[in-house]
Amino acid sequence: MEKEIGPRRLPFTLTEEEAFQVPPPRRTLCPKYEDCLDYAADRLWTSFTCRGCLQEELILAGIVKELAPPKVRSTILLDTPRYVPPPPLI
Repeated sequence: MEKEIGPRRLPFTLTEEEAFQVPPPRRTLCPKYEDCLDYAADRLWTSFTCRGCLQEELILAGIVKELAPPKVRSTILLDTPRYVPPPPLI
C-alpha cells in the first residue's frame, strides 16, 4: 500500500505520556499540519496522529523542513489589577 500525506484517525484523545513521546504523535511544525487539523475537525474526529504519514517520513529523513517555532512573547504585569465594582442596578 502506498503511503499518503494526511492525518490518521485515533478513536481516543492522546494521553499526556503519548503527547510527549519521541517522535511526537503530531508534528505541529509540519507545513501541512493546519490542513490536517482542518481535515480532522471537519470530520469531527476525536483525535488524530501524524504517524504513518508520508510527510512525517520526509521530515524525519530531512527532505522536508519543519516550520520555525513561533516566537514566544512574555508579558509582565507590573500593576496589581484593581477591583472595579459593577454599576448599580437601577
